[in-house]
Amino acid sequence: MSGLAAWHQLPASGTPGAIIAPNLAYDSARRRLISFDGGYFQIHGGRPDVIDAVSAMPLDPPRTWEALPVSGTLPPGRTGFTVTYDSKRDRVLLFGGASYFSPNSLYGQDHDDLWALSLRELTWTRIAAVNSPGARCRQWTGYDAMRDRLLVVAGGTVESHGPPAHLDCWALPLGTDTLRWVPLGADLPPAAIPDPYLLPLTSATIDLLRDRLLFWDGEASVWALQLASPSAWTPLALAGDPPTPRITFSLAYDAEADRMLAYGGWDWTRKGDLLGLAFSRPVGVMLLPPTRCTDTRGAHLEGAIL
Repeated sequence: MSGLAAWHQLPASGTPGAIIAPNLAYDSARRRLISFDGGYFQIHGGRPDVIDAVSAMPLDPPRTWEALPVSGTLPPGRTGFTVTYDSKRDRVLLFGGASYFSPNSLYGQDHDDLWALSLRELTWTRIAAVNSPGARCRQWTGYDAMRDRLLVVAGGTVESHGPPAHLDCWALPLGTDTLRWVPLGADLPPAAIPDPYLLPLTSATIDLLRDRLLFWDGEASVWALQLASPSAWTPLALAGDPPTPRITFSLAYDAEADRMLAYGGWDWTRKGDLLGLAFSRPVGVMLLPPTRCTDTRGAHLEGAIL
C-alpha cells in the first residue's frame, strides 16, 4: 500500500427503491453500479418470487439510479445471493442465496445455482457447473480477470445465525468447456468475523492493482489474501477512525480511483451511505459527518458489489 487509507462519502440520488436486501455489481466497462432484487419467497402472493428488479447508477456525477429492462428466464427469488461482473464476457454472474418457502415460514432452502445476465442483451440464462462448493447464502463472489475465474469466499446457511457456516474459498475457471469448481486456498480466518451474535454477510472485493482479495470486517480491520499465493489472510495497517461499525454491507473496488467502496448496511438503523477507502493518497482515515437515514428508500441492509 503506497499510503494510508482515507474514507469519504459519495452522494447519490434516485435510489432503486426501498430494498431490504439489495445486491450490487460493479460494471467496470460502463463505470456504474447495478442493483438486483425481486423478493425471496418460493411462493408469494400465489406465485414464486423472481429476480426482476435491476437498476443501474453511474459512479461519475450525477449519480442517479435508473431501471434496466431485463428478460429471459429469470432466476428464482432469493436473499443472500451474490452478483459479479464478468468483464471478459460483459455479463453479471449470480450465485447461491437462500429462499424461504413462504412469507409465513421460518424455513427455507439454500442454493448453489449459477446464472448469467448479459449486459448487451439484458437477458438471463442459467449456467451448469460441476463439483459444487455447496449450497450457501451470504457468501462473497468476485471475478478474477487475470485468471478468468469466479471466486467464492465463505458464506452461511438459511438456518445459521452468528458466524458463517462456511469459511472456505473456491474458484470456478470460466474458459473451459465443462465448468468445474476447485478449492482456492486459505480459509477466511474466524477473527475476520468480529461479532458471533450478529448475522454477517461475507463481503470482500478484488484489489486489481495489487492482485489480492480485500475483506472488511465492518469495524476496524481490513484483511488481504494474495491471489498469486493464497496461503494466508493478513490484516492491513490502517490509521485514523474507521466508519461507523456495521453488518450486512457491500464492497467493491474502483480501480480507476484506487479505492475500496463500501455501501449501506445495518448499525441498528438502515444505512444508505456510500463510502470510499482510498489506497493511493498519503492521508489518514477520515469520515464526513454521518447522517441518519430518515427516508428508507435510500437505505439498504444487505448486499454485494463486485
